[in-house]
Amino acid sequence: MIYTLQDAINFCAEHIDGGRSVDDTKCIERINECEMILLDEVKTLDLKRIMRVYVDAGKMLPMPEMVESIEKVNFNGIPGSVHGMSYEFLDSGPGPEMDHTGRVTGEDLRDLGDNWPTFYPIGYESQRIIALSDDAADLGLKMRIRGWDDFNMEINPSTPGEMLRISVWQNETPGTIDNTSLYVSQNEFQEITSIVKPVTTGYVSLYAFDPVNNTLGFLSRFAPHETQPGYRRYEILSKACTGDCYIHALVNLRHVPLRNSSDPLTIQNLMALRFMCQGLHEQTQGNNRGYVAYLGMATRSVMKQSDNKSTDAPIIDFDVDMAFDSIPEI
Repeated sequence: MIYTLQDAINFCAEHIDGGRSVDDTKCIERINECEMILLDEVKTLDLKRIMRVYVDAGKMLPMPEMVESIEKVNFNGIPGSVHGMSYEFLDSGPGPEMDHTGRVTGEDLRDLGDNWPTFYPIGYESQRIIALSDDAADLGLKMRIRGWDDFNMEINPSTPGEMLRISVWQNETPGTIDNTSLYVSQNEFQEITSIVKPVTTGYVSLYAFDPVNNTLGFLSRFAPHETQPGYRRYEILSKACTGDCYIHALVNLRHVPLRNSSDPLTIQNLMALRFMCQGLHEQTQGNNRGYVAYLGMATRSVMKQSDNKSTDAPIIDFDVDMAFDSIPEI
């Protein structure tokens, strides 16, 4: 059974702020707060997922909004490494696996950090920006784009940034643009530093746009509920990826706010959420010791649940280069 936001509200409402109705919108806020805290406090196998993706070699790999980071990775079935941003500054050279010629011998991802507002960067030359929705109801809505120009100066710092109107794909068909009704940014952006987007009806795609050559460079695609997008990026440094590459990764989940009653919970443990609701109430009453006690009960409950469901087993390696009869026949 997969528990939803409504299940959590029904189970926890009487313990939220001393007792609230299941129809009180404050319940949604509290359940989100509980999940946010527990995702930071507990790292169990239940809070990880396997991600599979095809990507071109030499490209950046942006994470979807529900992924916080990559823990382990392989490329086309070859185990790889995930390096932090400082790996290239090591005294021995870029990365721990060296062939003494200054090249990385392993299969690698380089972490480029979190909270990038778009999937991909604009590139080396500043460009104008357009936003296109696949639903006509979004036509003319405004989103704030902040960033730098090609002199690395903030664009309109007193405003700040630019309010860009959202255009719509012609006939609401992605890939077809009506240039006669296209809203284009007045400023050219070298880098986008943040985006504030309204809740939209459709998905909104952001592009770098060259009006002279009429070319587009894909930057990002935002879900209707995304209002302040931020993603993690990785750079692919794998030698195995000479063309299209199949990446298989173990990832840690990020908290994504629950909005609809049917949204599945990331923390699939109603008792832990109830403990957290009780703890947050104690905290608002000034009882920090009570909060810490309930937090401990909540984290132990999540970890115990994970232990009970875990299918992980020790890996047993056999060295087949042994004497005759050293390994029994099976």
